[in-house]
Amino acid sequence: MLAGSKQGTRYPFSFSGRGGEYFKIWIVNILLSIITLYIYSAWAKVRTRRYFAGNTVLDNSSFDYHATGKQILLGRIIAVVLLIIVTVGGVIDPFVSIGGFVILALLLPWAVWRSIKFNMRMTSYRNVRFGFDGKLGPMYMYLLVMPLIPLLVAAVVAGGLYMSGIAAVTELAGLGVVGVFAIYLIYPWIHKRLANYMLRNYRYGTAKFSGELSTGRFYAIYIKAFFLSLLVYFAVLLVGAGIAFLLSSLGILGPDFFESFFQNPEQFGQTGSILGILAVVFFYLVIFFIGTLITSYFRSRLREHLFDNGILDQRVDPESTVTARGLWWISISNILILVFTLGFGYPWTKVRMARYIADNTVVHAEDSLDNFVSDEKDKVGALAEELGEAFDMDIDVGF
Repeated sequence: MLAGSKQGTRYPFSFSGRGGEYFKIWIVNILLSIITLYIYSAWAKVRTRRYFAGNTVLDNSSFDYHATGKQILLGRIIAVVLLIIVTVGGVIDPFVSIGGFVILALLLPWAVWRSIKFNMRMTSYRNVRFGFDGKLGPMYMYLLVMPLIPLLVAAVVAGGLYMSGIAAVTELAGLGVVGVFAIYLIYPWIHKRLANYMLRNYRYGTAKFSGELSTGRFYAIYIKAFFLSLLVYFAVLLVGAGIAFLLSSLGILGPDFFESFFQNPEQFGQTGSILGILAVVFFYLVIFFIGTLITSYFRSRLREHLFDNGILDQRVDPESTVTARGLWWISISNILILVFTLGFGYPWTKVRMARYIADNTVVHAEDSLDNFVSDEKDKVGALAEELGEAFDMDIDVGF
């Protein structure tokens, strides 16, 4: 069976958790974390992941999460110490803060890599563990080295031009802008390579995922999201300008409305004018709603492409039916729940999102999911892996 063929028996995911159930776990986690000065947060993370894994169901069987708080605690202690060095050290000596940022940057790819390996190893389905076999080097290459190449090239060229006397420092600022712009140009390609690397190194038992993602598809998603943003923002500005022009024609708004609003919308809203305040609120709400819509489009299309081109052991083929509109509605309504419940509705927002994702995720098995899992149970007996402490720093590539 080839990736994307979607043949065989269809097995949908489901999520059986409830907001009220998770609220009890969530509120206890918060209280104990406060009482223990954040120490309990490691156990809180474990309880949360165990709850969501245990309520994610595939073919009448749920997933399991096996980590303990002690395993996660060490990584969190190190992260907190580094954060203190960066924030507090900067007050004592700027070089301490700079050194802390450098250490954080150098540790980030390793921490993400370690977290992925740990969390995959701690997750199981029908007593068969998942795993991640990716090497550390590519993680550094995709997260740290490649994104900086355009800036490094621009810096080298600028340094050469300055040292040779061809250009002054003020004349070289444009190279920095070009370097930053180049990062945006190559980032879809980097994102694709990172996603490919992760996809090909996930496994279930001894069965490996495989697939080939499309660079062109990544660029198409990025470009379409960018131009869709411009189009929608432009349309909203036209509508807003039309309404403002109409109100100005009727004498409701002064002639300097446009200049005052676009130069400093926040201060304009502070003038006491009800219309001014409403205009500012409208302006930021539009940005928020459109931003959420574009993000939902980006995530849903990326997830669809990843699932269409990934397959497990050439026998189990995943499928995503998440849509931009559905994801947008869940995201917007969740934020409204948070606002109107003053944050206490957070457990319900997590459960709603988990249920939506599960309800829109399917796997297709070539013969039977039971046969596939039984085969893996027979193969994993001799599989031994290193276990260690987790660094809770996941990365989202679209899965």
